[in-house]
Amino acid sequence: MEQKREIVIRRRLTMQKKKEDENEQKVSKSKSKIQEKLKLIQLQKEKEALRIRKELETKKQMVSSKRARIDALKQSEIASQKQSFAEREQKAQKVAAIKESVSHFLRDQIAKDRLRKEEFFEFMESLTKSAGAFDKLMELKLDFDHPDPSQFNIEALMKALRK
Repeated sequence: MEQKREIVIRRRLTMQKKKEDENEQKVSKSKSKIQEKLKLIQLQKEKEALRIRKELETKKQMVSSKRARIDALKQSEIASQKQSFAEREQKAQKVAAIKESVSHFLRDQIAKDRLRKEEFFEFMESLTKSAGAFDKLMELKLDFDHPDPSQFNIEALMKALRK
C-alpha cells in the first residue's frame, strides 16, 4: 500500500510538475509577448518623439523665416518712410524757396508801383501847374464813362502827356 501511495504521490508530483512547467511556459510566453509589445510601444514612442521633434524644428524654421520676412518688411517700410520724409522735406524747402521768391517779387513790384504812382502824381501835379494841362488831357480823348484799362495805364498816360 505504501507503494501505491508512493506511486500516487509521484504521479501527483509529476502532474504538478507538468502543470508548473506548463504554467512556467505560459508565463514565459506571456512575458515574451509583453516584452515584444513593450518594445513595439517603445519604438512607437520613439517614432512619435522623432516626428514631434521634426515638426517642432520645421515650425521653428517657419517662425524664424517669418520673423526674418517681417523684419525685412519693417526695414523696407522704414526706408521708404525715410525716403518719403526726405522727399517731403525737399518739396517743403522748394515751396519755401518759391514763396520767398514770390514775396520778394511782390515786394519789388509793389515798390515799383508805388514809385510809378508817386512819379505820376508828381507829374500830374506839375502838369496841373502848367497852362496847357487841360488841353493835353482833352487831346487824349479819355472815356470816363466806359474806362479802358489800356487808356488809364499810368505809363501810357505819362507817355502821352509828355508829348
